[in-house]
Amino acid sequence: MSFLFSLCPALCGFFLSPMIALFTIASILACKGGTNMYYITLGLPTIIATICWSYEHATSSYAYIMRTLLNVVIPGFCMTLFIIHPIGGHAFYYALYWIIPMVLFFVPSKNTVYGLFFTSLRISMIMHAIGSTMWLYAKTTTPLFWMKLIPVVAQERFKLALASWVALIALQKIASRLTKKNSKNLTCNA
Repeated sequence: MSFLFSLCPALCGFFLSPMIALFTIASILACKGGTNMYYITLGLPTIIATICWSYEHATSSYAYIMRTLLNVVIPGFCMTLFIIHPIGGHAFYYALYWIIPMVLFFVPSKNTVYGLFFTSLRISMIMHAIGSTMWLYAKTTTPLFWMKLIPVVAQERFKLALASWVALIALQKIASRLTKKNSKNLTCNA
């Protein structure tokens, strides 16, 4: 169930306007509240991911500033917070995952199938950066804990990005077919 919930930011942010997507996710989080992770992160990684998706196709200069802030500044800030923490500093290479969204932000891949996967991976890693940093500061952990998570994170984030990518491609195809079908019906009825 929580894996399906992880797809919500991609779906809401991709297909809805920023404010509607944010309201939808905030409503879902308000209903979901009660899990341990929710009380630590307060749903912030999910909300930020939804905002990332909603600004992905906007073309204004404000949208570009927001995308830069979300894709470069936030992961860099999370890396800094992770590394300056006494425990995180001993497992600093865990935070190197968060270079991925910064690099992928500058990879020119707009309007391609691969570009959508890169976007899914980038936003998945932004969610991870925020959640991990909040977890580090909220819970007592050890450097070994973070080192053991490195292979798990790679697999988990790749699966989430792949699932988001497949879901978005499938929904785009369905929407495209419905649009074609509706336009044919309108032409026949005219």
